[in-house]
Formats: sequence, C-alpha cells, structure tokens
Amino acid sequence: MQIELDFLRAKWKTALQETGKKKTPSLLLSADNAVSRILLDRSEDQMVEIVVDDAELYHELRVQAKAIHPAMFNKIQFYQGKTSVLDSYGVDKEIEKALYRQVWLKSGGFLVIDQTEAMTVIDVNTGKFTGKSGQQLEDTVTATNVEAAQEIARQLRLRDIGGIIIIDFIDMKQAKNQQIVQEALQRELEKDVTNSYVMGFTQLGLLEMTRKKVRNNLSSILTKACITCSGKGES
Repeated sequence: MQIELDFLRAKWKTALQETGKKKTPSLLLSADNAVSRILLDRSEDQMVEIVVDDAELYHELRVQAKAIHPAMFNKIQFYQGKTSVLDSYGVDKEIEKALYRQVWLKSGGFLVIDQTEAMTVIDVNTGKFTGKSGQQLEDTVTATNVEAAQEIARQLRLRDIGGIIIIDFIDMKQAKNQQIVQEALQRELEKDVTNSYVMGFTQLGLLEMTRKKVRNNLSSILTKACITCSGKGES
C-alpha cells in the first residue's frame, strides 16, 4: 500500500532528524500502540468509529488517519464522558463474556469452546431450540448450525484464536445442509483480517479449519492457570 509506505518513510525520516538533536541514550521513535495498529491493519470499510479518551493519542491517530485513511479522519472521536470509555461502551462486559467457556445463541442453542495446547474444539448444542422429527428437525438443526457458524467466526476474532480448530456441529443427515453451514462459516470468516482455511467436514461430521496465529489469544493474555488445579478446572 503506497500511502502506508509513504507514511512509514516519513516516520523514519523524522527519527533520523531527531538523532542530531538528542543526546544518547534517548528515545527517537516508539513502537505503534495497539490502537494505532488498527489503522494500519484494517481497511476503511472495516472501521465505523474509533473512540479514545487520551488527548495525546487522539491527536496522534488523527495525524496518522490523515496520512493513511483520510476517510477515517472525522470518525476518530475524543471521549469526554463522566464514566470511563470502557464502561460507557460496555467493553469490560464484552471482554468478560469473551472469556466464558459457554456462549449462548439467540435461538436458544449454545457453543462450548475449549482451548488446548494442540487445538481449539468447539461444540454446538441445540439447547432450548428443538424440532419434532424428520424434516422439521433437520431444518431446525441446520438453522441452529448456521447461526452457530456465524457466531463461531465472531468468537474466533474476539478471542483471537489461532491454529487448528475442530467444530462439532449438531449432526445433519443431508450433505446439502453441511454445505450450507460450511458456506455460512466461510462468508463470516471473510470479514476477518486474519487468514483462515476451511478444510470441510470429516466422515465423523466434524468440521476442520485453521486460523493463522498472529499473537497470543485473549485468554492467555488476560488469565493465568489456577495454582490449585494447574488449569485443569479440577482439584
């Protein structure tokens, strides 16, 4: 991207100019913070608004946006509310939910997400959402699986889960319905800036996929293993 290249060259030029003005040792240029990386890593159509409560960061982001994403310039907002910006937008609650093992779906079904060293396993359950029998049950299961596929893609982004991922969807009798669910998952994964690859369903009805590991997942950053059970959840 030429605009980004020009912006980085300008930063490098500024750092070189600072070398003649400061005594050693001194900081010439700091690494991009997590928020400023958003402007570099995502396209304009993937960002609706950026809200910050730090004046220095606000001005820094606007300078960066003007150089890289002019359309984002007016979408960067300075928050001045009485409560913290995290409380105001409910970020803390969403982060807490993203650490739960169980995720409820609107239909009444739910996901169970288990992360291990080797892979991540996601189990889809109908929960309160059931059909009677035959085709009605098959349609109910397929609808739940489609909803689950959309939420799974969202959870992978939120939790920043990478590596091998195995999804145990509710059993579907018809191959065409497996294809519908797989296509729904692939459509949602296209919204993700991190590359994913869906291999498809195995003979056991499990869907195999991978997602590139870019950084540590949310759970490993915000939590640590219990000293009593060593992370097993049992004592």
